[in-house]
Amino acid sequence: MTLPDEAIFEALLWVMSRCKLVVEGAAAAPVAALLNGLVKAPGGSKVVCVLSGGNVDLDQLRGRAWN
Repeated sequence: MTLPDEAIFEALLWVMSRCKLVVEGAAAAPVAALLNGLVKAPGGSKVVCVLSGGNVDLDQLRGRAWN
């Protein structure tokens, strides 16, 4: 599946704000898929996302909004 960069960026910020973790975009992609309803699983299923990496320059994120 493919996701627009905007969805991945928003998921990265979601993980930072809700989970208090710094992850790279690649780790935020599965979260973006979940947040956008792209993962089909039966009701009651447990879904896991592996959150890895902290290779993010926080100075670059500061004050940025998606264009």
